[in-house]
Amino acid sequence: EGRPPYLQAVTADALKRNIVRLQTHRADLRDFLRAQPDSSCDKFYLSNVGEWLREDEVVPFFEDVIRVARNGALICYRARMVDRPLPQTIARYLEEDTARSAELGRSDRAFVNTAFHVVTVRKRDA
Repeated sequence: EGRPPYLQAVTADALKRNIVRLQTHRADLRDFLRAQPDSSCDKFYLSNVGEWLREDEVVPFFEDVIRVARNGALICYRARMVDRPLPQTIARYLEEDTARSAELGRSDRAFVNTAFHVVTVRKRDA
C-alpha cells in the first residue's frame, strides 16, 4: 500500500497495546543523554545524528550514548551521503552486525542514505 510498516493495519493492535510505554521528551538529545543514569537504556535509534554534530562533538556525544547504554544495548543509525567511520575510541565499544546493517541499507527507501548501521554496545568492564 506504500505505507511504512508502523502505519499498516496489521501493526495497529501492537501499537495500541504498547502506547502506555511510550514516553516523549522535547529536548536537545545531548542534554537529554547527559541527564540519564548510567546503563539505563537498551535501544537507541539515532537516525543520522552524526551528520548534525560538529566533528569535535562526535566523540563526546557517543561517549554519552555508550555511558547511558546497558551492556548489550542496540544502536541503529544511518549515514547520509557519506558513511564516516566512528573514531576508534568509540568504535571499540560497538560491535556491528554487518549482515543486518547491509540488509537494512539495501532496503532503505531513502535514496540519500549510503548506509544503515546496527551495532551492539559491548562495555569491556561489564
